[in-house]
Amino acid sequence: MTQHLAEPAACAETVRVSRTRRNAIMVATRRVASNRGGLALLDQGIVSGTNFVTSLIVGRYLGKENLGILFITLSMYTVLQCITDQLVHTPYLVRAPHFNGQRSKGYTGSVLAHAALLTLLAIGLIAVTAVGMGLTDSANGPLASSMLLLTILLPGMMLREFIHSLLHNQLRQAEAVLLDGAVAAVQLVALLLWWWNESLTVGHTLIAIGGASALVGAFWLPRLIRNVKVTLNLIASDFRHNWKIGRWTLGSYLVGSSAPTVLPWLLAITHGTQATGLLAACLTLIGLAQTFLRGLGKYMAPQMSVSYAQGGSVALRKTVQTFLVYALSVVTLMALVLGIGGQWLVQLVYGSEYDDVSRVMQCLALGCWVQTIDIVVGNGLLAVALSNRNFWADCVRCAVTAGLAFLVIPRLGPLGVAIALVVGMVAGLAIRIPCLLTALAQLPERSSPELQALLGSSEISSVEQDVEQDVTGVGEISPVVS
Repeated sequence: MTQHLAEPAACAETVRVSRTRRNAIMVATRRVASNRGGLALLDQGIVSGTNFVTSLIVGRYLGKENLGILFITLSMYTVLQCITDQLVHTPYLVRAPHFNGQRSKGYTGSVLAHAALLTLLAIGLIAVTAVGMGLTDSANGPLASSMLLLTILLPGMMLREFIHSLLHNQLRQAEAVLLDGAVAAVQLVALLLWWWNESLTVGHTLIAIGGASALVGAFWLPRLIRNVKVTLNLIASDFRHNWKIGRWTLGSYLVGSSAPTVLPWLLAITHGTQATGLLAACLTLIGLAQTFLRGLGKYMAPQMSVSYAQGGSVALRKTVQTFLVYALSVVTLMALVLGIGGQWLVQLVYGSEYDDVSRVMQCLALGCWVQTIDIVVGNGLLAVALSNRNFWADCVRCAVTAGLAFLVIPRLGPLGVAIALVVGMVAGLAIRIPCLLTALAQLPERSSPELQALLGSSEISSVEQDVEQDVTGVGEISPVVS
């Protein structure tokens, strides 16, 4: 009898313990999901880790020349990705928080249409470039073939990128981690299968990258469509308002990144695709350190915008300082490791044929440290709608990088690329820092209730005009950035 009475009590105790454990797991899961900064870093770690493993497989199995071809081909995708980011996703980051309901769905539909049109335009330009390269010189055949294959894969890759950016801009980092984790799994499994069967090529690598993006993007598409409403009469008007912000961020990107994008091509012309493959190996390892910066940037940009909108320049100043101290403390350690052990790390990962890269790695590691400050300060300027100041800083950066590149790359090869990039970043940062300090000193210290009420309305164009008038009143910070 006693045994029978004890059995229900034991069962009840087991159920209680099970519920306690389940609740603890749910609480821990919620805490992880609510840590947006940590999730942003995790997501960027997945993306950069996937790129690193892809580069490792191609570099070891196919050699420096094919790694260089893959690097140059994907650089065209990177350019389109960044242009779309400036014209579509950056304005969305600024304007979307001020919409709700059907207007929010309509605005998301507009930016989706903008991204699709940019993708179609890019497909045409890349196809024409590839055909022209193949016709003018038969030696460009492998590169031209890779570029033509890219045009087929581009829609799927850009769909994944659109969903990825949308999730981060809406601070839905947990879903972004799932998206990029799924893409990474499909991509790496495909690559490893081709590698295992000893049939891997540059074309197969591109198919793995594009196919994984298309497959996962198509799976995610129904979730995206639920929050999208494409309204034809809004597409043009939203683009006009986006252009007020995007023209400066696009100009800043084209000026600031044109030289870094062209430098691998200049290196390939002067020293061949093997030297470009050597540079790609170094940049891939440095990219592991930049994983932290990219992940932090995805969380930092919306956080700074929210800080300024809610608390004025005082809140923004504190946010900038916090991000700066945190980022520098982490990147300094990474830069020391990469600078001191760079040669050994490159040869450990890619093989002994990747030699004489010690100075290249040291220079690029220093560039990581400079880039950390540059990213934080640049996001601070963007938060107060001073993207035009970023543009002028990037003009200086581009001029210095390009001018130095033509002098040092023919003589120093990959090291010349690294030197030109770092010196250009320092020049741009020397312009950006005074701009932000002056803006923080002259902009309103607190966010007024009137502005908050206006920001919550649908009249976003009026807000943008008011902000542009306010930042124009900051004054001519210096002749260079006027």
